[in-house]
Amino acid sequence: MTGGVISRRYAKALFDFAGSDGRVQELGEELSLLAKTFRETPALLELLSNPAYTRAERKALASHLIDEQLRLSPGLRNLLILLIENGRIRGLQAIADRYQDLADEAAGRAYVVLRSAAALSEQDRRRVEEELSRVTGKQVTLEVQTDPSLIGGLVAQVGSLVFDGSVRAQLEALKQELRRASS
Repeated sequence: MTGGVISRRYAKALFDFAGSDGRVQELGEELSLLAKTFRETPALLELLSNPAYTRAERKALASHLIDEQLRLSPGLRNLLILLIENGRIRGLQAIADRYQDLADEAAGRAYVVLRSAAALSEQDRRRVEEELSRVTGKQVTLEVQTDPSLIGGLVAQVGSLVFDGSVRAQLEALKQELRRASS
C-alpha cells in the first residue's frame, strides 16, 4: 500500500470523526499546528520515530507533547498514538495535507495557483478570482506567482486541473499545427 493511500485513509478517518462532532475546522487547525511543530522541530519527529526508544516511551512523549505543551484535543492525541503504534508517524504531514483537502472540498473552497507573465493589479486579481469561482463553483483563494517564461497570459492550476491561457502555450499549439500542416 502506498503512502498516499495510507495518508488518505488516516485523513478520512479523522475527518469523519471531526465531522461527527462538528469540529472539522477546529481539528484541522490543531492538525496543522502539530504538522508545523514537526516541520520546525525535525528532531522531535526523529525521536518519535526512533526504534531505539520503546513504543511506550514514544507514546508517553507524544502524550506529553499533546496534553502539556500544545494542549490539543484528545482526538489528535489518539491519532498521534495510533501513528506511533503503526510506525506511520512520518506520514503526519501528508495526513494533514489530505485532511485539509477534505475540509476544503466539504466547505466548497479551492486553492488555485495562478501563474502570470507579469504582476497583476488588484482589480485583475479580483476578476480572475471571480471567474475561477464561477467556473469551479467554489470559493477560490489565489496564490499568484510571476513567471516571465509564459510571455503573456495566465496559467491557473486548481488541483490537478490546469487552465493554460499563456502566450507560450498558444505559440506551442501553433507550432504543432504548422508541423501537422507541413507533413
